[in-house]
Amino acid sequence: SYWVDDKTVLARVTSTALYSYRRANVFFILKQIEDLLPGPNHEVIAKNQIDHIMPRTLSGDWLEYFRGRGVKLEDASALSHTLGNLTLTNNNQKMGQGLFSEKKAEFFANSALRLNQQLNELEEFTPVEIIQRGQDLASLLLTRFPGPPTSTQTSTPAEDEQAVVLRIRTILQGLPDGTWTSVNDLVPFLAVTDDEVKSAVNAVNQATLVRLVREVDGTVPSWLSGSLRELVQAQSTGPLPAADRLTDIDLIAIETELINTLNGDSDSVDGEVQGEE
Repeated sequence: SYWVDDKTVLARVTSTALYSYRRANVFFILKQIEDLLPGPNHEVIAKNQIDHIMPRTLSGDWLEYFRGRGVKLEDASALSHTLGNLTLTNNNQKMGQGLFSEKKAEFFANSALRLNQQLNELEEFTPVEIIQRGQDLASLLLTRFPGPPTSTQTSTPAEDEQAVVLRIRTILQGLPDGTWTSVNDLVPFLAVTDDEVKSAVNAVNQATLVRLVREVDGTVPSWLSGSLRELVQAQSTGPLPAADRLTDIDLIAIETELINTLNGDSDSVDGEVQGEE
């Protein structure tokens, strides 16, 4: 596979059935977007699920809604699994096939997630809004996962450091449950020095993520900043199992799979599509 440029990603976002990809990757992408949206941060709890805003199977009310607005049903159905029609919610079953106006009033208006707060600002939810939302969310996501550079302009040291911090934050958020890694693994993965990795991990400054970075023996690193180290130690019951440690090769595989999903690479497709409606 290859890393496509931003223009290609934006061109594909309205035709890529993102929901048909591995659920963990789709959930990860939506979490990244939530993290990037402006406003106060709210932890995306594990019980949140991926939800189709326009349901996969259109009810009579949805069919009438589209007909009344001159929308071709095939145009709407083609966008069902795309980024613009997906969000996160812990009210998946309750939301079901409710009309957009009903979901707004009952769920989006009171949601702590910015993904849903933005949905609450929309008056309609037709293919026009779905396409525009997909483009907007993809553009935002590309600020964290930019495509290959298109110019020879060099970055400043501060920009390089921030890029390392963002990449560490992203890979830690993408680690499978129960796994961890070490500086020894992050150094070759990021192609930076030991000190640069340590500085970047401290700059992440979020104990729930930093706790996943340990010494090679699974213990809490002594080089963590004082208050951060105390928070990590408070969440630890002892050294993490060596069998759960991810190497630089494992980290590369995880990042590659996430990038492939974002790019619409078919090699990442999960053959089974499970629905919530």
